[in-house]
Amino acid sequence: MKTIGLLILFFVTFSGKAQIVNIPDPFFKSALINEGVDTNGDGEIQISEAKAVKMLYIGFYSINSIEGIESFTSLTTLVLEHNNLKFLDLSKNASLIVLATQDNNLTTLDLSNNTNLTYVDCYNNNLESLNIKNGNNLNFEFFRGSNNPNLKCIQVDDEEYANSRINCYFGFPPEWCKDPTAFYSENCNLGITDVELNNEVLIYPIPVTETLYIESNSIIQSIIVFDILGKNLFIKKGDIKNIDFTLFPKGVYFLEITKENEKVLKRVIKQ
Repeated sequence: MKTIGLLILFFVTFSGKAQIVNIPDPFFKSALINEGVDTNGDGEIQISEAKAVKMLYIGFYSINSIEGIESFTSLTTLVLEHNNLKFLDLSKNASLIVLATQDNNLTTLDLSNNTNLTYVDCYNNNLESLNIKNGNNLNFEFFRGSNNPNLKCIQVDDEEYANSRINCYFGFPPEWCKDPTAFYSENCNLGITDVELNNEVLIYPIPVTETLYIESNSIIQSIIVFDILGKNLFIKKGDIKNIDFTLFPKGVYFLEITKENEKVLKRVIKQ
């Protein structure tokens, strides 16, 4: 009988531990407890407690890792601003609608599995790779990927639609905002040539006052002109040879030039 009792005690103890979410980061665990996720007050996060959470606002907690977030399968809103996150895996959080990760240290963010997302704010990180191609871009109410100077390509559902949504201001129509040195693509594996390093596309005169001339060693498919805020000012398709800059005020602009299997960014100064 004593042996049976010990076995029962072991089974109950093991089963209890198995129901606890593994959360290695003490700052993340503390944030969850402070935000009331630990509803039974035992100092741990049970899987049942995690599954019950739909909204998490855990900014300004110095969190380095959110390992354990995969157990929060009912999450629709996740706010992680002003933490120390370098990596984020939200592939198991399929219910997510709103995600805010601004002011972290993320270098890579892949949201392709989050097919319900309509609000993404990843402003001011160290992003080098960003994938928001989730099949739901047409329903995005807000996207902000700006202030990520190392980010060259943002993978999206529809490149033409994404370019048409660049506004960089709050209000209606919905805002899409990126740095002018980044571009939207349906396949970021095509790559991009840096602003200053490509000699296969020549633009002149610089600075420009009226007409900007473009010469390329291959056929140009389209050109998009952005201002320094990333706002889309001009789109022209076809093998473009020149652009009239007389209607643009003085300032700095960027050209996103699409050729076969390549995109090139060029900086233009208008005087």
